[in-house]
Parts: sequence; structure tokens; C-alpha cells
Amino acid sequence: MRIAYFDCSAGAAGDMLLAALLDAGAPLDRLIAVRDALGLGDELEIAIDEIPLGARRAARLRLTERGPAVERQLPAALAAIDRSGLPEAVRRAAARTIGRLGAVESRIHGVPLERLQLHELSAADTLLDVVGFHALCAALAVEAVEASPINVGGGTITFSHGTFPVPPPATAELLRSLPTTREGPEAGELTTPTAAAILATTVRRFGPPPPREGLIRLGSAVGSRRTDPPRVLRCLVMNIP
Repeated sequence: MRIAYFDCSAGAAGDMLLAALLDAGAPLDRLIAVRDALGLGDELEIAIDEIPLGARRAARLRLTERGPAVERQLPAALAAIDRSGLPEAVRRAAARTIGRLGAVESRIHGVPLERLQLHELSAADTLLDVVGFHALCAALAVEAVEASPINVGGGTITFSHGTFPVPPPATAELLRSLPTTREGPEAGELTTPTAAAILATTVRRFGPPPPREGLIRLGSAVGSRRTDPPRVLRCLVMNIP
């Protein structure tokens, strides 16, 4: 069986998950095709950069908005996935992930799912993060996803709904009962709700990585947030018995 194992000891974000898969060998053209299939070609530009990290290096994905951000209610996001023409398994997994994210937001804000406006989570890059993750896993022939405990960070975060302790409500609910780690107040938010939704719906096992004998590809990624030292998300594509 081929798996993708994500080392989330430094946290995770949607763009980091994509960059790690791309760095592990998934083709950038596949992600661009996903963007266009979702009808996001007029909203997002995609580029991948190689970032030197001393003796190491990592990939950084740049998603640049073209014009004002378009807010989408949950039904519109699901409709974009459904009509994308992407493989059924990708569409089904992506819809499940978006649906779980929406269900948590609906419960937190007391808004019916059909009228849910996802605000920060509704931007085109979130939709691309979710669908692109499943499409890139398919491109690498990944059959299952595993991960380390997820570092959520520490301190507080301020966004449109106010100031909250890390992890904020949506991330905390998505990762409830899953193994997480925390850092001190200076760390800030290390795992985003989008990444939490992806990991919560796809990871079959949390724990240490399998033996390295089955390693095929290794991808390393950093996010858009600059930190010192840099926080790196690793993706190990492996064959296991």
C-alpha cells in the first residue's frame, strides 16, 4: 500500500500540504488543472518557489488573488466541486472535507448549512487547498494518509469574529479527540482550520512514521508565514506492507 505520511510537528496549513505534495513529486500542472476545473482561473495565480533553509530547502506555494476575493456559501462551494469533472473519488473526498468544515462552522455560528457564509474559509484558495489535496494524493497514487500529532501552536489569534485562544473554535472542534501538541504563547496559530479539516477527514492513523525502508519520495514545505527558525511540514510518500 502507498501512503502519504505528514509530519505536522511544526503545524500545517492548506498551502503547506499542497506544497509538500508537489515537492514530493505531484505535478504542478495537475494543481493548475484543478484550479481551472473549479472555475477559479480568473481568481487565482499559482506558483511554486524553492526556499533555501541553510543546508536544507523546502517548497513554498504562492496563491495570488486576481481581483477582489469572492465569498462563497457552502452550497456554491459544493456545486463547484460537483460540476468540476474531476474523478469521482476526488470529488467525493473533497466534498466530505468541505462538508465537515461547513458543519463545524454552522454549529459554532448557529447558521443553517444552506445559508452558511464561510467568511475567511470561503476564499478561492481554501477551495483549491481542499480539492487540490485530494487530487495531488491521487496523482501520487496515495491510498491512505497518516500523520504525526498536530502542533496547533499557542497564544491568541484575532480575526473577523474576535480574539480567541489558539486553537480557535473551528480548529479546536475539528481536531477534538485527535492527538495534538501545543507551544507557548509566542507561537501563534500553527494549524489552520482548512488543514485541520483535511487532516481530520483523511488521516487513518496518528503516530510515528513507518520504517523508512519503504520511502519513495520526500517533500518539504514552508507556509506563507515567515518564522525564525522556519517551520517545515514534511510529506513522506511510502510503500508499506
